[in-house]
Amino acid sequence: MRNAAMVVLALALGCSRPGQPVAKDAAGVERIEAPTEAPPELVTSSLAVPTTIATAGEVQGKDSAVRSTVPRRGGSVTLPGFATVRFPSGAFSVSQLVRVAATSDSATRATLDVTAATEAAPPLPYEIRINTGPVAPATSIEVAIPIPESYLSSLPPGRTVQLYAQLVSGGQQELLDLFEPFSATFDPATRILRAQLPNRIFDDGRRPDNTFEAVLMVASQAR
Repeated sequence: MRNAAMVVLALALGCSRPGQPVAKDAAGVERIEAPTEAPPELVTSSLAVPTTIATAGEVQGKDSAVRSTVPRRGGSVTLPGFATVRFPSGAFSVSQLVRVAATSDSATRATLDVTAATEAAPPLPYEIRINTGPVAPATSIEVAIPIPESYLSSLPPGRTVQLYAQLVSGGQQELLDLFEPFSATFDPATRILRAQLPNRIFDDGRRPDNTFEAVLMVASQAR
């Protein structure tokens, strides 16, 4: 796994936020339960692909994660209350097991703080992790993230939601793995944040098992 020296700063607050029900996975990353607030329905995407939807029954206790196999023809994986991830046809050359999880990691939050103006308003208290195993998707992906009403109402006047994805940059001498803002569309009526994201957000240096993972966070920005 890439040395945590990469700017994620061991200044990273070694503790989770109070009151957040957590458990840790094999990589030591905290996982959280779904928000108690019922999320709005995820409306159908314009990307017309067959879907492989994980149901709420697959979310077990504090795992806040689902696994589903995406075939070559494309499909979707939904973690209820947190995110739907859609892979178009051709994303994988063979059927691929995909894991979508909601976690709460202090080092990840510290990395976001380097990039985003989180002092103006805190981000959502969890990140979305998309793990595609030993291979990254060959195409861009679509994500749809429901934003809790409680978070929207907490934003100061003049600010709106912004999607960030962790992205590796730099050369052999120094690699940076920081969050960058990506263009997204927010629908106030459904409270869904949608984006099409490039496959370069997937990296195999973040986890000890060297599987490919993308990490997304939602924060705010000035309108």
